[in-house]
Amino acid sequence: ANLAAWEPAHGPFGFRHPWSQYLKVGAAMRSCAYCIEALHCSSHSEIQASELMKRHLSEVCMKLSSKSAQVLKELSVCIENMRSSESLSHMVKEMKEAVEEVKTAMKSLPTTYNNELGLQKDDDSMMMKKRQSFMESLPLMTVVSLLMEISVKVEGVEEEVQKLSGLAEFKPSGDKF
Repeated sequence: ANLAAWEPAHGPFGFRHPWSQYLKVGAAMRSCAYCIEALHCSSHSEIQASELMKRHLSEVCMKLSSKSAQVLKELSVCIENMRSSESLSHMVKEMKEAVEEVKTAMKSLPTTYNNELGLQKDDDSMMMKKRQSFMESLPLMTVVSLLMEISVKVEGVEEEVQKLSGLAEFKPSGDKF
């Protein structure tokens, strides 16, 4: 995009093509990619959380990652075809709802997980088990936190693509090529 700004005038934009906005979209995408790379590394941690915790969060986390991926795919189609998307705002709304579901699942996790530990009469033993369970849960909490952060980054990409759409005068999705 930096070199493209030096191209001769062409197309409907002449010299006014929004190359700088493409750079902003690229920066937002890189930021999102960094979080995805961190998620990949965190998901392969040596320390594993309990199966109860994994089961409790797996469905909502899968839904959130799926919704985030759908938004990114739709954004790439928009840029590739220089067309706006009618369904993009609905997809972003669904992604935000999935984030809220993850937050709700996280709030209900401590009571569920504490019930798994059971009641112990020995306070030292109980503290040791809680400390151990906390350490085991850290990688899973990191993954969940990164998934939510990725959704925020995807929203940032969506905002930059929307700005590009306006500047580059993307056609409505219903128009024919």
